[in-house]
Amino acid sequence: MIAIAGAKGGSGKTTTTLGLAAAFARSGVETLAVDADRQLPDLHVRAGVEREPTVAALDRETSWHSLAQEFPGTSGAHVLPGQKPTENVELDAALEWLNAGATEVLLDCPSGAGPDVVEAIALADGVVVVTTDSDQSLDAAATTIDIARRLDVPVAGAVFTHCSAVPEAFHARFEIPVLAVVPESESPLASDEARTEYERAAEELASLTATGPADRGPADSAATARELDDWVTPGGEDDSTAEPSADAEGLGDSSASPEAGTGPDRTGADERGDADTDGIQSGANDAQAGTGGAQAGTDGGSPRARHDGAASNGEAAPPDTVSGGRQAPPTGLTALDVDLSGLPPGSVAVVEAPPASQSEQLLYGLTATRGTLYVSTERTERTIRASLDAAPVTVGSPTVRYLTEDRLAETERLVGELPDGSNVVVDTMAPLERADRDDYREFLNGLKGRMLDTDSIAVLHCLSRPSVPENRATTEHVADAVISVEPTDDGADRITVPKFRAGGATPESVDSALVDDERTDEANRRRADAARPGGRPENTR
Repeated sequence: MIAIAGAKGGSGKTTTTLGLAAAFARSGVETLAVDADRQLPDLHVRAGVEREPTVAALDRETSWHSLAQEFPGTSGAHVLPGQKPTENVELDAALEWLNAGATEVLLDCPSGAGPDVVEAIALADGVVVVTTDSDQSLDAAATTIDIARRLDVPVAGAVFTHCSAVPEAFHARFEIPVLAVVPESESPLASDEARTEYERAAEELASLTATGPADRGPADSAATARELDDWVTPGGEDDSTAEPSADAEGLGDSSASPEAGTGPDRTGADERGDADTDGIQSGANDAQAGTGGAQAGTDGGSPRARHDGAASNGEAAPPDTVSGGRQAPPTGLTALDVDLSGLPPGSVAVVEAPPASQSEQLLYGLTATRGTLYVSTERTERTIRASLDAAPVTVGSPTVRYLTEDRLAETERLVGELPDGSNVVVDTMAPLERADRDDYREFLNGLKGRMLDTDSIAVLHCLSRPSVPENRATTEHVADAVISVEPTDDGADRITVPKFRAGGATPESVDSALVDDERTDEANRRRADAARPGGRPENTR
């Protein structure tokens, strides 16, 4: 299984996926191209096939041959479209059920460096990095290569698109082979020159031919799962069957193993009971006693001292209106620099962002400050923990709950058991926002009341998708703060605050609610560590 990836949007990943699929098919290798992009799946559009059936239909009893469509104009290359907005897919489980046999499986990955990319790469036997010859695209390629290496997934090589030669900067920066150089063309899939390049790449990739679960056998499949667990758990210790200790459940202790106390018996709703939030209390107590906690940095709940929020390039972002008619200050910060723990206790905040942003880093950073309940509605617990371990910000070890049924009721139950001084993250809100309007309004009011009662902070992750949930406006109305994350052309994200009614909505209160000097300095140190060859941030707090 080969992941076709590249952090920069528009670099040609989908075209490369199809070009390689056709090249493998022409060499006599049956090929399946799978759209692994949850947010903007367009493999079916580029391939000219029907929208359904999708990857969501994969299960143990269904052969992929009955679902995939043949790529027009080829014999032996097939396409499986990505999930629809109304579908919820565990990609890792779906691909485990994919009995590919001798078939070459190509994963068309999303852009960016978010958790969906991490999940797809972690499932692959190798990664092909797609890039153009621009400096921005090469920077994005470096990000993709770094993700793959942190996951111990081999980087098979690079495919250059929209150019006729490999730039000198590439050889100076990277030590990976160039598989193909695909020139600019109006129809690259029909161009003879492009076809030749894709065939050359397919020949180079022949050694990475994927084997499906049926070929591996049960023992090898289990070994593969353990390998990912070992990467997530420092020291490679397999603790899935160990009895979790009180220290391991201390979620405010970011030095604890991210996998501690997260065995299979921790995932069932009927098995959880009161144990769900025991670890949060331990982490909350630790954080309140230390300098990393949100309350330790405040005086009677007042915001922290103001941090200089000037942009690193010296340019100020345009201001946005704060609730009450004031202007929110331009933070000039990226999602890697922002610390949400300074939000006043009792707050409910919304983080709004397009899927290709780095907004998840705001959520991950929040786990380092106090005991945190992390409610996931779209990604598995394993995926969340792998993303936390790969994050370039300081993180803790939250209690993670992956909800697939009765999400609104289950989230309400978990929040109802929340101890004092905790954090709650809901990632993402869309499945909850599709609930009955009255039920959802009651849920939000109950969430706000619980935050006030426990001096806790809730952060709700709202992704900007083509289909907006009908209750999104209600989410924004009830929230005390709306934090907007917008990607920019230089690969960074710009943070603005269009709504902030806590702390008097002054520029100082907004700035201090978002930024903490110590946390920002620590994040910068970790990013510098990660940038060094072989570097991997250590969990130091």
